[in-house]
Amino acid sequence: MRNPTSWTRPLQIAVIALAVAQILYSVSYPYWSASAWNWWDNMLDPGGPQAGWSGWQLPPPGSLHDVLLELLDRYGGTLLTAAVAMAVIVAAIKLWSWAFPVIGVLLALYSAVHMYNLLVPQFVLLPPPPWGPYFDLPFTWFEGVLGLVPLVLWLCGIVALATRGPWGMRKVA
Repeated sequence: MRNPTSWTRPLQIAVIALAVAQILYSVSYPYWSASAWNWWDNMLDPGGPQAGWSGWQLPPPGSLHDVLLELLDRYGGTLLTAAVAMAVIVAAIKLWSWAFPVIGVLLALYSAVHMYNLLVPQFVLLPPPPWGPYFDLPFTWFEGVLGLVPLVLWLCGIVALATRGPWGMRKVA
């Protein structure tokens, strides 16, 4: 049996807030990323073709097998992200002690992936635009925030685990 301490509630709230932010980010990305790409393309090639997609696209018609594979390809990552985030939210609400190290590993991986996306962008092979580096794009700052916040939360979780126990709760003798 464990008793909550002053660290328990803030850790819960921070983990739940990050999971909700990840769900919102992954679900909304197709809507605002098209405008970001159009902005980027307009700076490189004024008057050039614009990205016509916006939001969640339906797959092209075909056999049921092809359509299901296309749906999985397009939406599988978002569905997996939402499912993992919902599991993290439930684990944080229930204060499952076994889930605390699992969430710690997820936070470390999540931070590493987002920081890699920020520091090693896919635009490395392109020449830098005349107005400034890749970091001027609006969505790169989301990558930075979504990379640093889990890192800080992971470090706070390590301190809470070392000083108090899982979820910052002390063991009752």
